[in-house]
Amino acid sequence: MLVLTEADWIEVGRAIEEIRARRPEAAELLREALDLATAAQPKTLTTSEVASIVGVTPQTVRNWVDRGWIPSRRRHRRGRREIPREALDGLLAFRAANPIEPATGLTDAQIDTAIREHRAAKAPGDPGHGGARQGHARKGPEVPEPAGR
Repeated sequence: MLVLTEADWIEVGRAIEEIRARRPEAAELLREALDLATAAQPKTLTTSEVASIVGVTPQTVRNWVDRGWIPSRRRHRRGRREIPREALDGLLAFRAANPIEPATGLTDAQIDTAIREHRAAKAPGDPGHGGARQGHARKGPEVPEPAGR
């Protein structure tokens, strides 16, 4: 499945405007095709879909949900987790703003702090503002920072 971020859609819009200058009819057809694709975009994604897009394992995504780092919901008690598309956009923006090398060995507490700072920097009207704290996911237990880190 192809999933485009907000930045991707902006780039596509710019490309269509460039095409419109040379071939207006082609640009209009492309715009109509994109409108259909946008309508077909899922409003929620599974943990596996998010993992594939972000480049982590599905278990990592489940861990993030359990910690309250990204929101999710289940339609029934044992159903698969549904992650709002806006949460993926917010996650991708967070990762772009906070590149973390796996070898750095950040603790959960350090990651929690980075997420809180990223959310605080967003304006209340921005998509994804507040993240998991909007009632989509339960907050995971507070995890103390391991000794020696």
